[in-house]
Amino acid sequence: QEINLSHNLLSRLDKLDDLKEIRKILYNANCLEEFPDLSGISDLRWLELGNNRLKNIPISLCKMTNLLVLNLFGNNLSSLPDQIGDLGLLQRLYLSYNQLRCVPSSISKLQQLTTLFLGGNAFCSLPDPICELTSLKELCMSDNYLYRLSTKVSKLSSLESARFTCNKLKQVPEHLCDVISLTELDLSHNEIVVLPQKMSCLTALTDLDLSGNFISIFPEYLIKSFGELLQLKLAFNPLRKFPQFSNKTWVHPNFQKSKMPEKLVSQLEI
Repeated sequence: QEINLSHNLLSRLDKLDDLKEIRKILYNANCLEEFPDLSGISDLRWLELGNNRLKNIPISLCKMTNLLVLNLFGNNLSSLPDQIGDLGLLQRLYLSYNQLRCVPSSISKLQQLTTLFLGGNAFCSLPDPICELTSLKELCMSDNYLYRLSTKVSKLSSLESARFTCNKLKQVPEHLCDVISLTELDLSHNEIVVLPQKMSCLTALTDLDLSGNFISIFPEYLIKSFGELLQLKLAFNPLRKFPQFSNKTWVHPNFQKSKMPEKLVSQLEI
């Protein structure tokens, strides 16, 4: 029920009419320029065509309504078909490192989607339709040109992991701080100067990466709020002040002896 032809030099995937019962196709890292004809496979669940040379997704793909996983990472896609929302059972969608600037509004219909990767594209803001994906648990928007997030991001009530590294964000989006389900937040390598008090709402955080910004002060009240924090990264910032801790002792050559919270931090990078 699976065929794996990844990491070859294949430029085409011939019609697979003789493999009607196949459920999983792995065809990553080849030389595919045109989308294969998969019309003879009625019950495909898993399709990976990452790291090829695809420029377009045919509407016919959106008729494969039993798909659970779709990986089109690292192609030359500049748009998605309007009918992408017809893939109503889709759970994981990987579209990183293409040339996407927007997504069709119908993507909001993917209410089973738990994982969405859109890193390495050309987004300037988080598209509103993505904020309608209430089952989404993992969102990657790294390596784009984001200077703001939609105010509707607070609707992502199931989101646990959000990655926005290497963008143009000048502040921590306050509406993102309403997503209290977050356990992992990566805002590294942006242009953030000040951490808002509203970040204290993110009490479930276990991993926080703020490295590579312009943060000079890490507020003490945030440490007190992050009772579950296990990893904090603040490297490559112009830090001038770091809060005093209680409980565990921690010594850093650039700071006087201070105390650590009981759960913080299995890894602290400054």
